[in-house]
Amino acid sequence: MAAKTAKRRFRKSRRNVPIIDTSQARSNLEVLRMCLDDLGWKECISGHSANPNICWNAAGFHDGSRNYASLSARVNKFPGMSDVLCKSNLTRSLNAMRRLFPDEYKFYPRTWFLPEQREQFQKDANEIHKRDRKRQRPLTTFIVKPSDGSEGAGIYLVQDPTRCSAMNREHIVQEYIDRPLLINGLKFDVRIYVLIRQLDPLEILLYDEGLARFATVEYQAPSIKNLHEAFMHLTNYSLNKRSATYKHAVDVSQADASKRKFSLVWLQLAQSYNPEEVERAKRLIKEMINKTVIAILPELRVQYALAMPAATKQNQCFQIIGFDILLTDRLKPILLEVNSNPSLRIDYDHMNEVGKLVHEPSLIDEEIKRPLVRETLQLALDERPSQRIKNSTNHPIKPCSTHDSTRIRSDSESSLSNSSVSDSDLSNDTLQENVSESLEVIYPSTSEIDYEHMFLLEKVAFIYIELVLKRGYKALTNRPFRQLASICGIIDQGTPMSVIDILYVQIFSKCKQYASQSPATGLDFSVFIEAFFLLSRRKYPNSSLLGSVTELIDSCIHHLNLKSEL
Repeated sequence: MAAKTAKRRFRKSRRNVPIIDTSQARSNLEVLRMCLDDLGWKECISGHSANPNICWNAAGFHDGSRNYASLSARVNKFPGMSDVLCKSNLTRSLNAMRRLFPDEYKFYPRTWFLPEQREQFQKDANEIHKRDRKRQRPLTTFIVKPSDGSEGAGIYLVQDPTRCSAMNREHIVQEYIDRPLLINGLKFDVRIYVLIRQLDPLEILLYDEGLARFATVEYQAPSIKNLHEAFMHLTNYSLNKRSATYKHAVDVSQADASKRKFSLVWLQLAQSYNPEEVERAKRLIKEMINKTVIAILPELRVQYALAMPAATKQNQCFQIIGFDILLTDRLKPILLEVNSNPSLRIDYDHMNEVGKLVHEPSLIDEEIKRPLVRETLQLALDERPSQRIKNSTNHPIKPCSTHDSTRIRSDSESSLSNSSVSDSDLSNDTLQENVSESLEVIYPSTSEIDYEHMFLLEKVAFIYIELVLKRGYKALTNRPFRQLASICGIIDQGTPMSVIDILYVQIFSKCKQYASQSPATGLDFSVFIEAFFLLSRRKYPNSSLLGSVTELIDSCIHHLNLKSEL
């Protein structure tokens, strides 16, 4: 019924029907074609349409050979998103925010980077185990994950910190959540779909359905005897579908399937928890999503400026991303990871009676993913919500110390202005007007929590773009680093240039130890944040990190804006 309604609403005269370039859609093609049929839109399969409305890529922004900067089409991927959301980079972004706002970023496990922090991890793990023994409780378990891994490949559990395998690629190690919420004795996690519809102004939408993925062996607290039990401790679908006890959903309402609708899980939880506890968990999930997107937003802006430097605004892209969340036995959501390319397949594969791999339709996947893709397409071409929000938030630029929610702007940086929205300016009716039935706007938000102070590092991204990218550099070399130190007033305080040069070399050498894809000739943005923190502490040693970073940003804004007016 929803598909018929969508078709009636969006079918126009054939001359004005939107054209969707599906030449790079690959594994998304089946569900995409269903949605185009629902909407009555045209498909271009050759990739040679002169001016498509949307280019849909399965893997990443740079799929194919199109120059998106020369098109007016929207693209369903942000530049660099896969790198931004790899496990190590996402954790670095979250860690930077945790250092500034420790009370706001408690929703993900303590994490170490290997091999960079191998010695620190072993030292910390030994201290943690010492406390465990003192309190007479089981030893803490750690989970090791390849930073660029997917589908559960290469993940394993350890208690002995020296048992982490020798590795030639980056991994992360996290404290294992050993008291997960169980349903019928099984551990599970949840894939939640989030649409970042645009950056100017920032708009985040939460899909009202998701997938709960269950382990296939009854859970036991981790011990030396069961650390190897992947079907017990890991919930990845790609792994558990090979288990002899995996239960494929033959009906979308099947309550014991190994993959089931999240809405069904909420109903099951309502039998054990009171409504206030369930609503609190839902609210915490929304807050977690908003805070995570805010954490990666600075890097997204830099990647966008690198890929499309001539863009007048950062609104050409949108993207569906997948949040993987674990609920504890106290119904507290924990962020496991964020997938830049969540599967949109609506089939499943299995071995038939004669041992041949066959593909069959998956009712539960189609039920969830078809409306998600269809309504994403509709919203991607609907400019009214963003225009309404933008018109509601046309504020002057102010320094960070005023806690104003707007972005920094110079004459040439209008694309970074007005990207966050003052929540108090918007009502629920304003936010939800013209938004789909299944995708809820969660940022801008009318909730009690105020997110605006958390956009601090987006201003650092602007400073990086001004000092590095707009001056023709691909990364921060020694020369713009000196300019930054001069702008900050550090050199004026009597610090000789040689000290700044030594500091740069130290930061550069450190980043080379772990940043496998960092530019060979300078510091990328993630390392620049660390350098900015160091400079802020050097200039304002008596302030907290948050205070010193805020003051340093204000100083840079003052000097950069003054220079742009000369």
